[in-house]
Amino acid sequence: MKREGLFKAYAVGGGIAAMYYFEPILTAEYLIAISLQTYRPKDRERLVKFLEEARINGLELGKILKSHGLEEKFGKFKERYREG
Repeated sequence: MKREGLFKAYAVGGGIAAMYYFEPILTAEYLIAISLQTYRPKDRERLVKFLEEARINGLELGKILKSHGLEEKFGKFKERYREG
């Protein structure tokens, strides 16, 4: 999934016309999916922040979650998040 996310990442460069370095930036949707996949305590904290603060493309997130079998896990996380 990380490789797929990097393939679709935004390119951010530095220096004159971005000639010196290239830094890929994963989209919020891929960061959500990766955090959901690893699901450590700090990842769950990130998920909460993303859901509260990030602009999320629901269609894109749905596609990513479905392709990696994370739809049910995301649904359970949202239920817990709303309760807590």
